[in-house]
Amino acid sequence: MANRVEQFYNVDAAVGKGKQNIPEDVLLVRFFLSQIKGSGVAQVIGFNPPGSLPVVPAWDQQLTDWIIAFQSVMAPTTRVPVDGIVDSARGTSSQRSTITKSIYTIALLNNAYRTNQKQSHAALWLDPRVPPTLRKALLDNVR
Repeated sequence: MANRVEQFYNVDAAVGKGKQNIPEDVLLVRFFLSQIKGSGVAQVIGFNPPGSLPVVPAWDQQLTDWIIAFQSVMAPTTRVPVDGIVDSARGTSSQRSTITKSIYTIALLNNAYRTNQKQSHAALWLDPRVPPTLRKALLDNVR
């Protein structure tokens, strides 16, 4: 049977305090969070972290604060852990952890971004708002 799987952007390694924080992974998380805050979905879910989040390739405490803010508004309905960490989703289309059965933060970020940005999400590497380093990394991994 023919089918098409929705585009899903994943991190190669965990992003957060004390984690590997690969620059392109950090850029993806920062991009999603900053774009979600400026969208209509942020108002619907109540995501309103303070200030703006620069889309730079390095971890800092502000990024953890934003991740926690996002996880906190999502936790009541998704059982996402509120730990300030964005783990890599294992498997090809898994949105839930095989151990805790909680939804991955990266899956929630994809879903929230896609809600208002369907065209961009379908080919994120073409969106000029995406930092060039991240666009290149995504383009290099298009299958």
